[in-house]
Amino acid sequence: MFSIRMRAEKNEKHISGAETLVEKNMILATITELAQRALSHEKGEPDFINISVES
Repeated sequence: MFSIRMRAEKNEKHISGAETLVEKNMILATITELAQRALSHEKGEPDFINISVES
């Protein structure tokens, strides 16, 4: 299992975040989903997105 975390900020303020556990074959799809979530958040478009993957 892999832990995938996303944090998005706008003007140094947290606007979106998520964490999930996935199998290896779901890493790419999950990263894409979390990036989309960050980029289309109702609190605005972020100026910083961090996505981390750990085993």
